[in-house]
Amino acid sequence: MKNYILNILLIVVVILITGCFIDNKNPSIDFDSVYKIDKKYYKYYTGDVATITGVVSDNKRVAFLKNDGEIIERTKEGKFIVILYENRSQTEFSARDLSGNLKKVDVILKRDNSNPVIGKIKLNSRTYVDNMVFGNEEEILLEVEAIDDNYIKEVTCNSEPMDYNEKNDIYYLVLKKINSGINNLKIEVKDGADNYIYKNLIFIYDETGPQIVNVKINGDNYSDNMKYGVKDIKVTFNLMDDSMVQKIYVDEKDMGLTTYFDYVLKDGENKISIKAYDMYDNGSEKILTINYVEGTPNISNIYLKNSGGIIEKYNDIYYVNSKNLILGGNAYSGNNTIKLKELYFNRNKIRNFNSPSISFEENVSIGNDIEQLIAVEIINEAYTSMTTYLSVIFDNIFPVIDIVPNKDTFYSDKETISIDEIFEATITDNIGIKTQNYYVNGIKIDKSVKFNIEDENIIEVEAIDYANNKTIKTVLLNSDKSGPKIVNVKLNNVDYFDNIKYGEKIIKVTFDLIDESPILDFRINGTSTSNWEYFYYSLEVGTNVIVLEAE
Repeated sequence: MKNYILNILLIVVVILITGCFIDNKNPSIDFDSVYKIDKKYYKYYTGDVATITGVVSDNKRVAFLKNDGEIIERTKEGKFIVILYENRSQTEFSARDLSGNLKKVDVILKRDNSNPVIGKIKLNSRTYVDNMVFGNEEEILLEVEAIDDNYIKEVTCNSEPMDYNEKNDIYYLVLKKINSGINNLKIEVKDGADNYIYKNLIFIYDETGPQIVNVKINGDNYSDNMKYGVKDIKVTFNLMDDSMVQKIYVDEKDMGLTTYFDYVLKDGENKISIKAYDMYDNGSEKILTINYVEGTPNISNIYLKNSGGIIEKYNDIYYVNSKNLILGGNAYSGNNTIKLKELYFNRNKIRNFNSPSISFEENVSIGNDIEQLIAVEIINEAYTSMTTYLSVIFDNIFPVIDIVPNKDTFYSDKETISIDEIFEATITDNIGIKTQNYYVNGIKIDKSVKFNIEDENIIEVEAIDYANNKTIKTVLLNSDKSGPKIVNVKLNNVDYFDNIKYGEKIIKVTFDLIDESPILDFRINGTSTSNWEYFYYSLEVGTNVIVLEAE
């Protein structure tokens, strides 16, 4: 019995020792970028080269690693790299350990140079569009359809991996960190060949009420605690919100979606409540504070000035010869509790005020039209106004003075004479003559009054139109009491003397005419001639008398 037990123990020990040296486990080949799909291995690559890396290992020791029958070098850790240049559709890897266990893996090679495609995108089951709006959601489900001819490696949102729903063939991610206002998402899709595509998404999370902006009272911009001088007002406003406005209330009265309303102010302070709510029930309120005050502004002693001083009106019309003027006057707000606000000239604001009353002078410019009606408007801080209209005629054309007879110099042998006796002045102007004056040697004189003639006299005709355009016409009047003199008379270049005897029949008579005033007429034996320097004459036998006359 003892020997039987010892034999059994010996058999157990032998079995245990023998089992320590038995190895029936195959080596392991682990690839870095080869994907196992439906029990098959795929390598996707771009271009003409497929690079496969990985690690081969065994519980004992790997005897060899081959690719398509050729030994592959590997590192001490078992890492290897295979570069395949040939255009092939499949390659084989095999590994054997020292116990003879063999591992074979067939890898299908697929060239892929096409980017994946991002298909439908949904946020909380709503198809994505740019700047879509959300509100009151604690989290948002993002769903992305990724499409590729081969294999989708990964889909990320803002670098965070998205999960894959195999049933719906969709990638999804629950967004829990949502910012108020604009949110930006970057969707990235990579396929097995590392081809890449991305899409930027923008959505808005709305948790604020609508903004009530651009409030106007009868068209005037509203300001806090504003003063207003009209009781019947129309209030208009605009609403700005990321989502759709659903309700508007004025003093708790439902206004639907109307952004204007009429209101009657009471004396003193008025408070008006405007509330607006969007589709997510985000609300906001704006309270208008308006103080009703009475008072109409006015301008007294209004005037226009230019470089010559205050412009005089004629028949309530300002005649001006310059477009650049000065507007002046005294302005009053109409109520000592309110201030003047603005001054407008021809609808252009030229002055801001901050006082109940003020005297002012401001540079202004008028237009190009000859006749203009210009509005001068004064407004106080209660938005009541008064408009004064100024009739202006613009004229920078000078009067025209015509003299008949048309001469620059006149002559007279008289001791005294009036301007009426010398010439007649005709004056024309496009707007009318305000003043017509005559001057002799700087002294103003009536044109019908006689004056003493000096040797030389300067006569001025002055014309001034309503716009103060002035024209002066100057002529000279010279005293001439002696007649013309005929001197240096020669017959065929021989000096003439009385009773000269001459033996040639045809003679040329030359002479000079001397006078202080212009010669008007020259006559030979009573006949006028235009040649006042010489003439030819045919002598008769005997005594010849030639009479020369100058006037």
